[in-house]
Order: sequence, then C-alpha cells, then structure tokens
Amino acid sequence: MNKDKLVIIDGNSLLFRSYFAMRPMVTKDGFHTQGIFAFINMLEKILNDFKPTYIVVAFDVGKKTFRHDIYSEYKAGRMKTPQELIDEIPVLHEILLAMNIKIMEMENYEADDIIGTVTKEASINNIESVVITGDKDELQLIDDNVKVIINKRGMTDFDLYDKAAMKERYGLTPSQFIDLKGLMGDSSDNLPGVYGVGEKKGIQLLKEYGNLDEVIKNKDLIKGKLGENIRDNVKEALMTRELATINRDVPIEINWNEIKYIEPNYEKLIEIYKRLEFNSFLKKISQNTNNKDEKLNSEFSKIKNIKIDNFLEKLKKDDSIIIYIESNNDHLNCVKVRNLYLYKPEIECISQYKVDSIDGLKKILEALVKLDCKIIGHGLKEQFFSLKSIASDIANNLIISHDTEIAEYILEPNRTRYDLDKMFLSYCGEVIEYEENTKLNKQLTLFDEDENKEADENIIKKRLFAISKVYENQRNEIDDRGLNDIYYNCELPLIKVLSDMELNGIIIEEKTIINIGEELEIKISELSKRITRLAGKEFNISSPKQLGIVLFDEMNLPYPQKSKGKNGYSTAVTILEKIIDEHEIISLILKYRKYTKLKSTYIDGLIKLIASDGRIHPHFQQTVAATGRLSCTEPNLQNIPFRDDYGRLIRKAFVAGSGRTLISADYSQIELRIMAALSGDEDMIEAFNQGKDIHRITASKVFGIPIEDVNSSQRSRAKAVNFGIIYGMSGFGLSEDIHVSRYEADNYIKDYFNKYPKVKEYLDNQVEIGKKDGEVRTIYGRIRQIPEFSSRKFMEREQAKRLAMNTPIQGSAADIIKYAMIRVYNDLVEKGLKSKLILQIHDELIIETYDDEIEEVKKILKERMENVAKLPVKLTTDINIGESWYDLK
Repeated sequence: MNKDKLVIIDGNSLLFRSYFAMRPMVTKDGFHTQGIFAFINMLEKILNDFKPTYIVVAFDVGKKTFRHDIYSEYKAGRMKTPQELIDEIPVLHEILLAMNIKIMEMENYEADDIIGTVTKEASINNIESVVITGDKDELQLIDDNVKVIINKRGMTDFDLYDKAAMKERYGLTPSQFIDLKGLMGDSSDNLPGVYGVGEKKGIQLLKEYGNLDEVIKNKDLIKGKLGENIRDNVKEALMTRELATINRDVPIEINWNEIKYIEPNYEKLIEIYKRLEFNSFLKKISQNTNNKDEKLNSEFSKIKNIKIDNFLEKLKKDDSIIIYIESNNDHLNCVKVRNLYLYKPEIECISQYKVDSIDGLKKILEALVKLDCKIIGHGLKEQFFSLKSIASDIANNLIISHDTEIAEYILEPNRTRYDLDKMFLSYCGEVIEYEENTKLNKQLTLFDEDENKEADENIIKKRLFAISKVYENQRNEIDDRGLNDIYYNCELPLIKVLSDMELNGIIIEEKTIINIGEELEIKISELSKRITRLAGKEFNISSPKQLGIVLFDEMNLPYPQKSKGKNGYSTAVTILEKIIDEHEIISLILKYRKYTKLKSTYIDGLIKLIASDGRIHPHFQQTVAATGRLSCTEPNLQNIPFRDDYGRLIRKAFVAGSGRTLISADYSQIELRIMAALSGDEDMIEAFNQGKDIHRITASKVFGIPIEDVNSSQRSRAKAVNFGIIYGMSGFGLSEDIHVSRYEADNYIKDYFNKYPKVKEYLDNQVEIGKKDGEVRTIYGRIRQIPEFSSRKFMEREQAKRLAMNTPIQGSAADIIKYAMIRVYNDLVEKGLKSKLILQIHDELIIETYDDEIEEVKKILKERMENVAKLPVKLTTDINIGESWYDLK
C-alpha cells in the first residue's frame, strides 16, 4: 500500500535561488517578478513529479531567531537581500494561498526548524516526506521516511538524497552531517567551525572517529596543525553544531486536513497572474481546466453575423469600430483584398464583406468616412497599405483611433513580438482557441499558398473580439502612464505616413544594380585568388572553421585571444582587425567578406525585391526598436553602407522618376544637440546655436589646445569622444574605437566631463532614475524599461547604465524625426503637392519631388524639421538635391 506523501518546500531558499537564476522580469508597473516566476515553474514541476497528498511551504519570519541568542554574529555579513526580492515575498504568499497551499512560519524560528518539525510529525503518522530546498542543512533530516531534494543551480538542476545517496556522496549518516557542519563551519551563515577543516578533512575525521564528540575526545592524539586547530576551536565546533542542528520540536500547530493538497482557487490565481503578466501560466490554467470567464464567453456568444448593409445602418456618427482586412499585403505585384470585416461591440454585430468589387469596397469605406467612424485594429499599417493600394484617397480620410499592436509597443517596448493572442491572455486571462498553425495576429489567408482557401469565419470573429477587449484595457494604461502624446500624436498618425511611403516606394534601376554586381563578382574572384595564393592552398574562405585553421594553425599567425573556443578559432571582424598588421592576407579577407556580403545582401537581395512597377516597396517597422527608432525590412535600406565605395555605388541605382528629383533633409548632429538640451550645458548650447564646430571645440577643451591649432586627427578623436559619451562608452570601448591606450581613453573621458560637468551630472542622474524607477523616458514621455539594473551580473548592470544614459537621447531623436515626418507628410497632402515622402533613413527624410515643386518641398522640409521641437538648442538640417540617392551625400 502506497503511503501518503508530504512535499515541504523551503520557501526562502527556493525564492532566493529563483530570483538570481533568471534574467530580470518586470511588469509594466515596474514590479520585479523573476523570482516568483521561476519559483512557480519549479513548484508546478514538483506537483507534477511528486503528486503530493499534503504540501507546505515554510518561510523564515523576522531577522532574529533563538540562534542569535546563542551567537549574536549568526548570519552576519550576508549579502543584503535586494529590495525587489523582498517585495516579491508577500506576492508569492498571495499566490500560494490562491493555490490552497499551506504557508507555515513562526517568530524566533527558521524555515528549517518548521520543516524539521513537520517531517518529524509526518514520520510519526507514517507519511513519507520530500523536502525541497537549496540548503544542505536539511540533509540531517533524512531517514526512512524523509528524502531531501537539493536545488544545485538554476531551475532544473536538482539532486535527490536518501540514506543511500548520503552514504554514496559523503560516506556519512544524516546525523554525522551535523557533526561535519560543526567541524567545517558554514561561511554563508557565518559559523566558524574549526579553522583549516574543509569538507574533505572533516569527512576523514568523522570516518575515523565516528562523530564530533569523539573527535574532540581524541583531540590530543591528532597530530600536527590539524590537531592544534581542533584543540583551539573546540568551543566553536560545538557551538556551530548546535546552531546547525535543526530544531524538530517547534511549537507549531499541524492540522493535516489544512495542509492537504486541493485544487487551486483559479479565479483568484488568474487575477494575480494577470497583474503579474504571467501569460504562460494563464495559458496553462485556461488549457488545463474548465475555468473560463463566463462573462467573456457570454459576450462572445452573443455576437451576430449580419449583412454589411444592415451593419452600416446601425452605425452612428463618431462610432468606434473594429476592422480587419484580409489581404495578401503584396509589395511586389498586386495587392488583393479578399474580405473586409467590421465589428461593433455595442451592437454585438460583426459583418463580412467579400470583396468581389472594388467599387463595393470603396462605398463601404466612404460610408465609414462620412460617419467619422473611429477605426480600431491590430497591425493597421499593413492593412492600410492594402486599402491605399486600391482606394488611396478614401483610406487617407479614415480616422485611426487605436492600434493594439502599436499601443502594446508603447507600453512595453522591450518585447520582440506583439501577438494578439498573448495580449488577450495577458489582459483577459483567457486563451483564444484557434486552429493549429493559425495565429490571430497574422494574415489568416496566404494567397500565394492557396488562392481558394477561405479564412475561418470563427477565427476572424475571435480576432475582432480580442482586439476590442485588449483595446479597453490599453487605452486606460496609456492614459495612466502618461503616454497620450507619444501614442496619439506620434505613433498613430505615423501609420498612414508609413503605409503611404511603402506604397510610393523608390525607383531602382535594375541594370545599374546588375552592373555593380558583376563588378563585385570580379573583385571577389580576384580577392579569392590572392587569398588562396597567400595561404598556399585552396579552402573555403567563407568557412570560419577552415579560415581559423589556415590562419592560426597553418600560417601560425598570432591568435589575439587566450585560447580558442569549443567551436575552434574565432575569425570575427574584431579578432581579425587586431592582427591586421601581421599579414597582408587579413586585410584581403576583410575586404572579401565585405564584398561578398554586399553581393548577396544588397545586389542579389535587391533584385529579388524589385516590384512589377520597377520600384522597391520596403516594409517600415514601428514596433522593433525599444528606443522608438524605425526599422526597415525587405530590404533594409537603412543598412546599406555609405562609407564603402561599392555601398555608395549601390545608392546610384535608386533614382527619381521622370520629371522628378530626390531631395533629402538630414538633421545635423541631432543626438549631440539633444544631449546639450537635456543636460543644459551652456557652452554646448551656445556652440550649437552659433553654428560652431562642436567637435573642434571639444578637441580644444579636452586636449587643452587653442581651437585654431586643432588638427584633423584631434578633431576625429574628439568626435569619437562626443558620440561615445552619448552611448555610455567606457574607456576600454573608446580605446578600441580610436586605437589609443586604455589609460589615454580614460583620461579623454575624464577631461571631457571636467569640461562639460553638466553633461556628467545629467548622465549620472539618468542612471539614478533608471535604478529607482526601472525605466527612463524621452523628451516626449516615451518609456523604456531597464530591468537589467537588478541583475546579479556586473556586465548586465553596466549595460543598464548605458541604456539609461543613451535611451533619452537616442529615443528623443527618434521621436523628433517621427513628428517631423508626420508634419512634412501632412503639409504635402494639405497643399495638394504631387511630391511624395518615400524614405526615412535614420535622421534623414527623402522626398521624390516633382521639378516644379522643388522650392516648395525644400521650404517644407526645412521649416517642419527645424521647428518640430521647442528646445534651447537649434535643430538644423542639411538639404541636398540629386537625381539619385548617391547624389544626396
């Protein structure tokens, strides 16, 4: 007959280990949750593996116990527990109570003592116990009924000990383990033991003499320094054993009915998990139980499908409606819109319009425009691209009220994805069930795979319902967190701007690209021959493994690291640049890599993306960079190198159409200007406002020379320092960047801060704000959470400092260019100009301008970009005109 089983967990020990086992996790409200998250993960595994009859989690309570009365220095010198971890304890208690798991704690006793007492009582009642802890002190509890599981590291590495395992690992009995602690002490608890006795020596003594008392009894027979140390530390050894001995007679009430494991209170658990943003746990509850939100289910079941005409009749002026456009979002050939879905929660109706007529679709959109309907959706930029492809003028007049994807990005910019199903789970605590391989946040029909495949109507219905519920939660959060300006005045209006830019695209001359590709092929071939000739053999230059062997084993070039990794020698650019003067083959390899990347990524890649109209229509991404920067894919035009000859040549292929010209406006040193504005440094502000050369001024200040004597090399170094300061660069990083010693680089930074003290004060203040709030903000209020401040890892904490310093500067620059884009775009539209905004590259806007509108466009760019922000520092732009992108620089 199987015995009943008790699982008893050392709560403090496992929570502490859980907290430090994971990277920081922080909620939108700035509450750290990684300890709780990892603890629950381990707890769920424990419940699944052991299926306990009874379960208890024991906690320490208070700082003082009876052991402090014996030894006042007990546990003195322990690392201070982070406040973030302390704050997690009451929340973990709340979760355990919701799980109907008994919490036990008692003043003047430790969790170990409670565990010892409960397991002793369990043995009396013929109940088998499993103790789960990170503390080896519990090994003394092992007997025929008690096993101990020790968490070694992380969340999955455990060792199980019973009597046999104890004997195998230590060669000792559980009672001897207490004696071992008496001999060797415990630095984590500040227990002295016997000086010079470690685990190995302690085990030898106990095997020879049996127990601590016998060791002490025979202390005069033990020779040498060991015997001397034992004789000198008898009192300490006995005290340590006493302190390490678990009290198994704590006066705590044990009611076995109260600690029986029963089903959790899922309603309460869901409420807590939603607050903590534990989506994975919410999903498990929803999938593994019948516990559903009846209110949500009831609302969803009431939604009726009605015809589009009936739906439109029910709409009123200024109504908000959820929209979904089923489209192929084709940027290469022809956009096909198959279905338009509209949903209004207030009337509990959804309507599907099967687009068999473009005119029919336009009439519906016109009706929405006429009623000033507020459009709500998820990923509206893609959908507006499709709408604008077939009904541009009408789509431009639609009012975008909310985009759940963009809103979540504003609230949590560090995420890599913004899936609608996960957001619904987070806000509503339920999983939306859908067919396998169908995601709510993606296009539900891939026309290129199956032209005849129909989207599941029920999936669409769930998607629209999910958007409505997420929207209800997000709009309050955006307001509560002070994000209204950046969301409503920047990110939402940008949807139309970006969809228009994608639709406009930019002309690319395929012949020019092909010719550049052919030139590169010749160069690559020549380089390959020269490299293999210098190496003395044929090999795959593109293979890091083969290249490493050739360079460092066969050619005996010095490897600039202490040792090679498990995968062989690293041949990364940073490695090769360190030995570039050792052999001419290195510079050839670096050039070969550069050319092959240009060929594969920017020649072959661009040719594949030329659309049927001879243009490239890039995809602009709003929700990728945590700083607020836009990114560009298919192709990534922002990454085409402009310092490289062939990189610049590629830009020659991007041209204006007939009767048109490309005009660019590029902010001059915008991040340095923002740093000057945010820090309030009068010297920097004055230099910028008077149009002086800030890099030359910095060189003069840092190097202590008259400004007229600053040479180009000194200016270049000062420029690196200026920009390095923005990015929180260390002395080591600066030394690598400008090829000087670490000592020189450290002095440059030190001298810089001496000359610009307000910059130092501002950057230090940002770090303190980041530590205190767990986030920093841009000028416009955009937030970026920085959970790495609470990391145990030094490098991650240093990275957190750099993020805190850089984000307000880089993020404010990103905000400014976005606001400028919107204003420039609106001016072009409102003035009825034919010219189109086509590209945003970092701090630069490019407009394909009709020749008769050149002066007007130049004026719009300059006025809108330079006056977009009210700062103490002037924003200036460089305006350039050319027939191709190449000509703009």
